[in-house]
Amino acid sequence: MLQIFNLTIKRMFKIRYIVAYFTILNIAIIAASIFMKYSERFTYFSSLSSFDSFEENYMLLSFLWFCGIPVILSLVAHGAGLFSAEENEGTLCLLVIKPISRFKITTGKISGLIAGQFIYMVISTLFGTILMTLIMGSDPDVITRLLPLIPSILLYGLFIIVFFTSIVSFLAVLFKSKIPSLVIVFILVGIYYFCPLFIRNDFYSKNNKFPDIGYFDVNYHIGLIHRLITGAGDRVQGTAFFRTLLSFFAGTFENLKPDVDISFDVNQMVLKGSNLSAVLVLLVYLLFASMLYYFTFKIMKKKDIH
Repeated sequence: MLQIFNLTIKRMFKIRYIVAYFTILNIAIIAASIFMKYSERFTYFSSLSSFDSFEENYMLLSFLWFCGIPVILSLVAHGAGLFSAEENEGTLCLLVIKPISRFKITTGKISGLIAGQFIYMVISTLFGTILMTLIMGSDPDVITRLLPLIPSILLYGLFIIVFFTSIVSFLAVLFKSKIPSLVIVFILVGIYYFCPLFIRNDFYSKNNKFPDIGYFDVNYHIGLIHRLITGAGDRVQGTAFFRTLLSFFAGTFENLKPDVDISFDVNQMVLKGSNLSAVLVLLVYLLFASMLYYFTFKIMKKKDIH
């Protein structure tokens, strides 16, 4: 099993994958950092006095980018062919005829995928944080206060990796081709990040309130989990604009008072009607992931491999 684990990680760290991942990740971080540095609204982000607002936007980056879209796309790229590629190449058949159980093969591959992606995420989060603070010319005190936030961000990222690996590995054992897995996960990413935003905005523009879709809003669920693990939005006392920005993308709206320094009315961003328990949501998602892992092992055990 250890050999399969190591081989899975080794395949994830080919030069072309590393270059593609960090290029995509850092382009967005550089663009966001430059915007914050030179935009009027972000003029004082480099000083400790505005750390609350800085933290809120740093948490937004952690939700969307450090532990968000690039992580999921990377999992799809490496995990869609987790079993199907081996089967098509005939190497899976060689593995199962050796004195090693299918359980160990499956465990080695899934754990290798999780570990490899976690390494990617740790490096990218640390490097992205340093790059962001360097571009913005932040005070050393700002960097010092950012460091304690990183463990909770990585813990949230680990949840994202474990959850989406369960989906990717289940799809990988179902389909021989990578294409169905890629299509399904891309649809899930759209449901996770973008569809709820459009639905909420469209509904609000027509009804002057947000729809009560909390029980079905995946973006809201993941936003609650992000807030539970990282504490984003609970301890931060930034301006209404910054709190609204994170709440909007994470689906966890706040009851806010107008900020006189902001030219538009942000106090319309209010908490949606559903008051779900973040702990309960987390447990449900972990249970769902556990079920997918169970079915992945079960299907793999009975799979007819030639």
